[in-house]
Amino acid sequence: MEHKDQSYKEALKVLFIGSSFGVDTVREVGNICASFGKNVILGNAYIGAATLDVFLKRFQGNKGVTYYKWKYQATTWEQYNGTTGKWSSEPDSDITDEGEPAPANDTVLMDWLLADEAWDFIIMQNGAYQSPYEDQSSFWEKGEDGQITRNIVQELIDLCKKACLYSNPVFCMNMTWAFSIYHTISESHGPNGADDDHWLSYGNNQKERQLGMWRNIAKNYKDCISNCPDVKFIIPSGTAVQNARTVTQLRQSTNYASASPAIPTIQEAETITDLTTVSDTYPFMNNVANWTNKNDFTRDTIHADFGITRYLVAATLFQSFM
Repeated sequence: MEHKDQSYKEALKVLFIGSSFGVDTVREVGNICASFGKNVILGNAYIGAATLDVFLKRFQGNKGVTYYKWKYQATTWEQYNGTTGKWSSEPDSDITDEGEPAPANDTVLMDWLLADEAWDFIIMQNGAYQSPYEDQSSFWEKGEDGQITRNIVQELIDLCKKACLYSNPVFCMNMTWAFSIYHTISESHGPNGADDDHWLSYGNNQKERQLGMWRNIAKNYKDCISNCPDVKFIIPSGTAVQNARTVTQLRQSTNYASASPAIPTIQEAETITDLTTVSDTYPFMNNVANWTNKNDFTRDTIHADFGITRYLVAATLFQSFM
């Protein structure tokens, strides 16, 4: 089937605001669109391990973020340097890609990137650690009566609307996904290390923790629709990953670790309860090796693996718009 190229004006323009999970989600969207003969322009405002409140404070303080862009009819991502005013595509301008990463430079003001294109959609995504918190504190603050006293999501949207000079974009939220059943708690991950990791609070064993985390994520993002007037829909990336995990053969194929002795099977990993002594039984899960191997749709028990999971979440985003 022959596809006619859309003009620059007709091309869909989508801006993504989020942490490394946002990079994972949007990374392959341009390639998928190209394979369907669809022109798309993608922007990615990135701060590593950040909640939306971090973006809000940078915005208010006139401080920069890292800005990646998939330009009109692009074949690769580029990164903009707000200091030099130049674009770079070497290396592939993706901080979490395989190979040599392009360093984040945090030099681009939110005002600038929001006015860079006439964005049709702006997708926002909260921090991977904080998205499942039962108190929803990374989305809004509540008073003693349970009423929202400060709505972080809507505050950021309000600022974005004022800076979108050429368009009136539709806002939506992208769900994060639950961590791997091989996940162990590490002091070295997350903005505040283990203090950010509420993994043990989501259930009594690894299967319960993953499902509990995912259910909290789903609820928190859905609540954005009722609590934030401008959030029009949710992209169910987290649900797509969790649904894929129900296919045993597919799930097993995402375990690439070659530890010795062998890593626990998915069934064994799901039943693990105590993570303080888990490395005595499974040396693989020792908080060092475990965070450098691909397992359960992740590359480090948290981020999407570079193969099927990045494609899966990108396809979910593509399906939401196309």
